[in-house]
Amino acid sequence: MLAPNSPVEARQQVYQSNINAIKQSDLVIAVLNVRDTGTTWEFGGANMLDKPVISVITDPATKMNVMLSEGVLAHVTNLDDLRDTLFRVRPYLAYGRKITLELMDAELNLIGALRNMRFSGETQ
Repeated sequence: MLAPNSPVEARQQVYQSNINAIKQSDLVIAVLNVRDTGTTWEFGGANMLDKPVISVITDPATKMNVMLSEGVLAHVTNLDDLRDTLFRVRPYLAYGRKITLELMDAELNLIGALRNMRFSGETQ
C-alpha cells in the first residue's frame, strides 16, 4: 500500500499496474472486510469491463451497499465457500489467464491460504 505522500511516479505505476491486472484477468476477488476506496474503485472498474467479481466478507458485521451486492457474480463468507465457488467457475475462465486477487493487507492469512489451495484432481 502506498503512503499518501509517495512519489508521483510510484503512484502512477501502481495505478496503471492495477488497471492492467484487471484488464488481463477473467475474474476479480474483492475482500471487503475493511472499507478501502481503492478496492471499491477496482471492484467498479472490473464491473465496467464486464469482469466477474466475487466478493469476500468474513466479518458478519460488515454490510455491502446495493451497488456492491448487485455487482457480484457471487458473495462468499468463508474460505471454503470461496474455494467451492472458484471450482465451479473455473471451467468458464480462459486457460492460462490470471485471477486477480484484490486483497487487503489485513487479509494476508487469506492470501496464503489461496496460494496453497488445491482443487480436486489438480496436480502439484
